[in-house]
Formats: sequence, C-alpha cells, structure tokens
Amino acid sequence: MMRLIFAVLSVLICSVSFAQSAAKDVPWQVIAQEKYANFVTNWDAAKNPVRCALIQTPAQYDAYFAPAATMGYKGRYAPEAALYDTDSILLVARVVTAPLGKTVFKTERVIEKDGTLELHYRFFDPHSNESFKLKQSLSVRIPKGKYTRVRFIENGEKVCEQDIAAIVAPAPPNTR
Repeated sequence: MMRLIFAVLSVLICSVSFAQSAAKDVPWQVIAQEKYANFVTNWDAAKNPVRCALIQTPAQYDAYFAPAATMGYKGRYAPEAALYDTDSILLVARVVTAPLGKTVFKTERVIEKDGTLELHYRFFDPHSNESFKLKQSLSVRIPKGKYTRVRFIENGEKVCEQDIAAIVAPAPPNTR
C-alpha cells in the first residue's frame, strides 16, 4: 500500500513540476535586413559585444535604428506604428569583420517559459581577412505577450538578459 501511495505522489509531483516549467513555442518571423532602409545605431561594442533589445514601441525602434536615406528611395525606414499593437521585435546585433555574403545569424526558436521570453539563435563569426567591420543584426517579429524577462541565447549560451519592466531604450541618435 505504501508503495502505491508513493508512486501516486511521485507522479503528481512530476506532473506539477512539468506543467510549471514547460516551455511554449512562440511564433516568430525574421525581418529581412533589407526590408527597411536603416541601420542599427552605434553602441560600445568593446564593452558589450552583443547588442540585445526587445522593441515594443516606435520610439524604441527609433532609438535602436537610424534611417539610411538615399536619393529617390520611396520605401519605409521603419515598421508602421500599428505593428506594435499586436507584435514586438527582438533585436540582436554584433560588429563583425566583413561577412562578404556569409550568413551571420540564424534563428533557431523563440520560447516562453514562466513569463520569460527566450530567443535561441546561432551566430556564425565570419572570420574574414577583410580590414573593415560592419554591424550585422537579426530582427525577429513576435506576438506581444505578458513577458516579465527576455533572454538571448547565442549558440546555447546566454549573452543577454533583461527585466522587461526595467527596459529603457537608449536615447535616439542626434540627427541635427
């Protein structure tokens, strides 16, 4: 009888533990770098080699991206404000030696677990012999959610973590 009670309790405890910690897949879509005529604003890449952000408003987007105007361009420089009614954007950026057509980032998955959002992706360092560096970025569109934290997992290792309530976008670039 004791064995039966112990077995039932074990199953119940495992069920509760699994239910509390089960990760849910979050639908995502990569935003192609060429979709908008802009670039990631500068940051201290020596101090913070990976720039990570959860962008939830047009003002936050403007703080992380600057327009790259060209003569005759009639496209968009940023997503329409309505996007943020239903979606958010996860941003990851790095300064790398010129990738020369190589893929630098590859999204693996986005999950939510106990209020924490995680972006899992691969980073492929181009290791080119070029003497110049470029900013490369990955922007991933996700549905808005009631997240409390966001983590960025690069090649299986956590590279950034932010408390969403404490997120403050950097000041927009000086465009004067």
